[in-house]
Amino acid sequence: MFKLFKLSNKKTKAFSVLALVFVALQGVFEGFQTTMLARVISIIPTEGSDIDLTAFWVATSMLLVNAILSLVFGILGSWIGTKASLLSAETIRHNMFYKAATLSFGDVDKVTTSSIITRITNDVQKYQIAMQLALALFIRAPIMFFYGITTSFVRFWIFGIMFLGIMLLIVLGFVVVAKVVIPAFERVQYEIDNTNVVVRENVLGMKVIKSFCLEDKQAERFDVYNKRLRKQNTKAWIGFALIFPFINSVMNAAGAAIFMIAGAAAVKENWLFAVNVANIYEIFNLLMVTLASVIISCMVIINCVRAQPSCRRILEFLNIESSIKNCENPKKLNSKNLDIEFKNVNFKYFENADRNVLNDINVTIKQGEMVGIVGPTGSGKTSLINLISRLYDIPKSCQGSLTIGGIPIKEVDLNSLQDNIGVVLQERILFSGTIKYNLLFGNQKASDKTLMEAAKIACADGIINKRRNKLNAVVEQRGRNFSGGQQQRLSITRTLVKKPNILILDDATSALDMLTEAKLQQNIRTKMKGMTTIIVAQRISSVKDCDHIIVMDKGRIVGYGNHDSLRKDNELYRSIVISQMGKEGLTK
Repeated sequence: MFKLFKLSNKKTKAFSVLALVFVALQGVFEGFQTTMLARVISIIPTEGSDIDLTAFWVATSMLLVNAILSLVFGILGSWIGTKASLLSAETIRHNMFYKAATLSFGDVDKVTTSSIITRITNDVQKYQIAMQLALALFIRAPIMFFYGITTSFVRFWIFGIMFLGIMLLIVLGFVVVAKVVIPAFERVQYEIDNTNVVVRENVLGMKVIKSFCLEDKQAERFDVYNKRLRKQNTKAWIGFALIFPFINSVMNAAGAAIFMIAGAAAVKENWLFAVNVANIYEIFNLLMVTLASVIISCMVIINCVRAQPSCRRILEFLNIESSIKNCENPKKLNSKNLDIEFKNVNFKYFENADRNVLNDINVTIKQGEMVGIVGPTGSGKTSLINLISRLYDIPKSCQGSLTIGGIPIKEVDLNSLQDNIGVVLQERILFSGTIKYNLLFGNQKASDKTLMEAAKIACADGIINKRRNKLNAVVEQRGRNFSGGQQQRLSITRTLVKKPNILILDDATSALDMLTEAKLQQNIRTKMKGMTTIIVAQRISSVKDCDHIIVMDKGRIVGYGNHDSLRKDNELYRSIVISQMGKEGLTK
């Protein structure tokens, strides 16, 4: 927890120190309250004696002032401590979100999306609650404990020894339980990850589930993970559930011991201490103060123990170094030379993967060309273009080189690479907000005129103009108030706003009709002259007008040429043409 707290800003740390000061003062005044109450009781006369009114009113006034000060400092400490914990959690969430944004696709694949969401939400919340309790209570407990034990030894030494023994017994029991439950809570967080995976899949795939009438079956699948989470939580909390009955039993036994010792002292006068109502009351209050300090400490420690696995997961995530980063002296791309060249490239997504996804890739894409990539599903088309945009790196265990403008891609400055390349991925994603908000992802400073020019090239101007608020029209979550084709055109517009020198369309026109698609490609040719365009597609109609077409199969390039040459000489390409266009496609 302390390692996470060090990530907090100066304001949070200042608030935390201030909260600890106020809570410490609260603890001091609470300790004084015990002694002062005993003092008031001792002033009250026994039957037949007179009361010292001056001493009585002074003592009760001090008791009241002490109670008010304890309340004020307690409120201030709790309020400032809560604010500090929330500020710290806010900073950590920000750092985690930023870390997630900087990770490579491969890094995200290893951690998993659901686990990242769990860590940013559930894990940070557990840290925040633990920190809030620690600031509000933890320093108060040692002060109360120190006051209770010290006063007990000074006033009634035998009870000081007894109280100390009780505390050590409770702490020992707590340590034994904590050793068992910490690993259990670690497993709880991973079960939460697994449960979130199922929830996320089912929520996003609800239409599929309903269309196949699988509600009951998916509910049964969720119950499996939900029960596993419940069982793991039960194992984790059962130990802590036993702590408080144990403490309660110890308190009752201590109360009985106090009466036994007091009775013995009453029988034998002046043995150990003088027996009177004030002394017995003070002893009981000291016991309560001491035990309360232990109970408070237990509450704080329970939450800290509960948060420990979460803190470890947060730090583990924050300490991940992106596998894709700049080398020591990165080079910037020259916009006049952006030829892309693969030389004997082999690729697999993970070092320990059984086989390569790409094998012996040798191809050159000249600047300004429009190149299509086709092939069966799983042939490696997307993997190929992912290397160009450096969403993934070629592992050290794989040979080959990829250069852009003659510069090895790992030596290219990442900002320069991102500035020059625009990618429209297979998964069309629009963010909740407005159309303008989504389009400005391409260039935050773009004017409305620039946005509309890009929309016209992407054949999306009609979509915008038909909306009542034009560019300010609302986009619902994941763009669900737009059709698939509209989402694709807006996604392409967003990338064109960036004005990239290399445009990659990864099956980004699959939802468009052939007429719109043809118009889009023509617009790119005429209005984005000099831009290299790489089109990954399933349809021959999407690539037949490209300057060159790369045909892929089983991770290899099995054909390269234009539409006319490939339909004559390449068997795989011919078979795709026939399956989509009939035999007439071989001649037309």
